[in-house]
Parts: sequence; structure tokens; C-alpha cells
Amino acid sequence: MGEATLAPSITFDYWGFMASPISLELNDELKGREEKRETLRQETLNVWDEFQATGLHLTGDEVEKWLSTWGADEELPRPECHK
Repeated sequence: MGEATLAPSITFDYWGFMASPISLELNDELKGREEKRETLRQETLNVWDEFQATGLHLTGDEVEKWLSTWGADEELPRPECHK
């Protein structure tokens, strides 16, 4: 008789499907992206709540003017938030 072979272990991905090493790597990357997206969403909601409570903000023009000086010899300081 021939040798008995053991069935290879079955691996499942993030969503519970059988997976290959390549798909597991891709699923890990997608899971990381989902987690980053959720973190950004939560940070955005927190900032929006803070703005609603305080009214403090910067305009796009103020930010653009400040950012345009980054790396220059005469870099502008960060503008102060205002109502």
C-alpha cells in the first residue's frame, strides 16, 4: 500500500472564504485600507463636531497661501483659526 498523506491545512481569508497565499496578502491589504478609511471617517466626524461647537476654521485661501510657502526661505507660520 502507498503512504498515507495528510490533507493540507485550509486557510480562510478575512471574509471567511478559502484562500491562497496571494489572496490572503491581498485581503490583508484590503483590510488595512478599510481600517484606514474608517479611521479617517471617524477623525472627520470628530473635526466636524469640533467645528460645529466652536466655529473655528481656516479658509481654503488661508491654507493655500500658507502651504505655498513650505520649503521656502520665508516660510509663513501656521495661520490661526478664527470664527
